Amino acid sequence: MTSKAKRYARMILLMLSLLFLSGCWSRNEVEDLAMMTGGAIDYSSEKGQEKYEGQWVIISPPSSSNSDGGASSSKSTDLVYKGEGETFMEITTGLNKQLPRLQTSSHAIFIICGENLAKEVTAKVVETFLRFPESRPNQLLFVTKGNAGPFLQAEPVLVSNLFKQIKKQEEIALRTGVSRGVTFLEFCQWLLSPDRDPVLPQIKWNDGNQSDSLLIEGFGVFRSDKLIGWLDKDESTGYLFLTQDLKDGLMTFKFEYGSQMISYQVGASKHKIKAKLVNGKPVFRISIQTLGAIPETANFQITTKNVSEIEAAAAESVRAKALKSISKAREYDADFLGLMQHLHRHEPSAWREVETDWRKAFREAEIQVEVQAKVVAEGTLKQSFDLKD
Repeated sequence: MTSKAKRYARMILLMLSLLFLSGCWSRNEVEDLAMMTGGAIDYSSEKGQEKYEGQWVIISPPSSSNSDGGASSSKSTDLVYKGEGETFMEITTGLNKQLPRLQTSSHAIFIICGENLAKEVTAKVVETFLRFPESRPNQLLFVTKGNAGPFLQAEPVLVSNLFKQIKKQEEIALRTGVSRGVTFLEFCQWLLSPDRDPVLPQIKWNDGNQSDSLLIEGFGVFRSDKLIGWLDKDESTGYLFLTQDLKDGLMTFKFEYGSQMISYQVGASKHKIKAKLVNGKPVFRISIQTLGAIPETANFQITTKNVSEIEAAAAESVRAKALKSISKAREYDADFLGLMQHLHRHEPSAWREVETDWRKAFREAEIQVEVQAKVVAEGTLKQSFDLKD
């Protein structure tokens, strides 16, 4: 290549490199965006007239949340905006009319669905959300009794933003065995599944009335895409044992041993499901193994002689909660436990025999639960106090 050709080649490469110096193609800088971190949606219908009401949490920009330049405050930096409309799109796009910045949901953490919405238009709203280019499949989805909007007015505790509190409480709910988070993606997979029903974690007020204290406990049960009922604390714990392998648990079970009351704290659990078809009816055998400690022994000593009896009593306490959850599934005629899905995946030939009326097969199914509880610790003290007058 001649020197002249080399010069032309360098000039062309230089001109092409200018294309990469033009900046962001969307021309939306961070300073021009309003970051939405969560929302709450309610729905009503009167005389055929639909009405959606949405409230959205926007992070206050640093310039306004800490304008004095001093140390950061523990006060919430959340701003809440409200919108109403006859369609779901109206309340989402209408938010931009109230803001001097373009709102973006690419950092959204949670959405809370009101009870009436969950009973009537769950699938429609979830599908619309996922059609947004900025939607996040890993957003957490919650359901509540009554209206969802008031929850966004709660003051976060020990954190600066509501989304941080909800995210942390969801993690703790799983460790304590009272609920667990469900993402948009997981919920949609359940909705579209031909062999099971969904659940969503329930969010509520800690004292039963509107206050500043939130609690994530229990589940809302769906039959197909309609909310039909709720699981209480014990039923929710049973559901988790039947469907999850738990780690770093803080679940406490109390039970009677003789005349004593004992607390069994489960640290980890595993479950295994075996399914088969007997005379045209599904039979499920669920085995649950737990490892835990007994730090509260009511002033008696655990020995090699009585530990097996204590473990049996602890196992029965865990099994009772699992049976409560199964009983609720039968009551609602909703397989939120995923048993028929397990049959579908692991015994496809058996599934084909009951596929056409799998709900009837679930109602007639035999479900056996076996629990093996192990006591692996009793706290840091080896001997109980022996107090004398």
